[in-house]
Amino acid sequence: MCARAGISVSAGMCVTRERTVIIMAVNASTLRLTGLSSGMDTDSIIKNLMKIEQLKLDRQLHERTKLQWKQEALEGVKSDLTSFKQSFLSVLSANSIAKADTYNTYKIDVTGANASAVTLSAGLDASTGSITVNEITQLAKGASSVSSGKVSNNDEGLSATNSTQLKDLKFQTALTFDNNQISFEINGETFTFNDTDTLAKVLSTVNSNANAKVTMSYSRLTDVFTIESKTTGVDSSLTIKNLTGNAFAAGGAFGITGDGSELKNGQDAKLKINNIDVSRASNSFAIDGITYKLNNTTDSAINAVVSRDVQPAVDKIKAFVEGYNKLVKGLDDKLIEKKTTSEAEYTPLTDAEKSELGLSDEQIEEWEAIAKKGLLRNDSGIQTMLRSLRTALFDRVADAGLSPSDIGLTTGAYSLGTKGQISLDEDTLRAALEADPDRVMNVFTHVSESTDASVKYRESGLAERIGSIIDRYTGSYQSVSLTNLSNSLTSINDRISQLETKMLAKEEQYYKKFAAMETALSSLTSQSEWLSSVLSTNQ
Repeated sequence: MCARAGISVSAGMCVTRERTVIIMAVNASTLRLTGLSSGMDTDSIIKNLMKIEQLKLDRQLHERTKLQWKQEALEGVKSDLTSFKQSFLSVLSANSIAKADTYNTYKIDVTGANASAVTLSAGLDASTGSITVNEITQLAKGASSVSSGKVSNNDEGLSATNSTQLKDLKFQTALTFDNNQISFEINGETFTFNDTDTLAKVLSTVNSNANAKVTMSYSRLTDVFTIESKTTGVDSSLTIKNLTGNAFAAGGAFGITGDGSELKNGQDAKLKINNIDVSRASNSFAIDGITYKLNNTTDSAINAVVSRDVQPAVDKIKAFVEGYNKLVKGLDDKLIEKKTTSEAEYTPLTDAEKSELGLSDEQIEEWEAIAKKGLLRNDSGIQTMLRSLRTALFDRVADAGLSPSDIGLTTGAYSLGTKGQISLDEDTLRAALEADPDRVMNVFTHVSESTDASVKYRESGLAERIGSIIDRYTGSYQSVSLTNLSNSLTSINDRISQLETKMLAKEEQYYKKFAAMETALSSLTSQSEWLSSVLSTNQ
């Protein structure tokens, strides 16, 4: 039988195998010296006497392993269902069919000599049509302050790198410290540095302060410091105040006076869109669902055409269908899986049986793969879930006024290999998306607020329906099944413990009886030897 199953093992290693007693416990306080008088192989005799008891224990061990395997199989199903939900039904997933922006996507074709001066992108509220950016006359910027002149005392800048310590920087006006420190305020945030701190630390500390909201830099090309507010527009402001040392003092080392006065020299972005003057405080803003990111000024027109792009939605729905079909086929394979006649006698192996058969790790793996076949055959919970999923693909979504079949999603024939899987007509889907993407979106994404279960089902889109069906299986039926399996395992572990105790007691009983026999034989032998000695003396 092993050869028919494709597992190469030696003769006598098949299903018709001897079962080794795996619990031949020895009482640590008893030294067994058997067969001294009788010459009998007591251990072998007792081992054979215990085979019936061992068979009883083996059956329980096999049953326990089957229950454990079934637990693992159900946990595997749950893992597959969870992975599917996370991939296609979660709004956080890139391939989600449950979020609106999957179905409302646009492409923008931009032309013009200076087309790179602006970057356009469309949001959910965008409308198709043409846009002309006639000109961009000014970019938004924040309030800023720049050194009044070069700050170093040579043409090489303050230092070769920003890793130089403050005390070693080559300032035109020497940087002075109070108790080896300088300190200053920017937009109300206080910064203090030691003379051994580096220029890099000063810049990174200021720039990473979320409350100061500025960018501070030093350029070796221009040999000046720049501090600019991260908030742009005419209303942005910048306040610098020197505290100790002379970094920002009048005539100080950084060339920027920090007298605490407020600077408001920011500016708004200015441009024309469709010949309408537009002013914004930021270089990135949205109008009518279109986001404009200004990169440069230009006096030449930039033309853009906004049109719907259904391809991303088609691609995500195709990915969903492929994932769904893979899931359904895997579950259906488990339901119809059964062992062949040649595999029927493959059972779980105990550790003693594995050792007796002399199987390699690879052979044990093959054996167990056959023994695990059919664990979920005709599982009622999985069958019910698959029927519910197939029904969900037939039923119309009330608020969309469409059924999945209306947009190209139908289930295959109820036969082996296609049962419950989705057949996608890509042309029908594409046409539906182009005609009315919002209705298609509702087929997938609509969420009902009804508390009535039947109404909620009718009004819900595919994502909500499928998610609920999966949750109902994993949250109720499977939980009950796993609980029942856990209870069965507890019961069988108790039986195994009782059998082991009983076997140990019975084995000890056999050894005591054979020990008594050996004692009697030894006594008879001694008497016989004494009698022979007496008779020999009297002759």
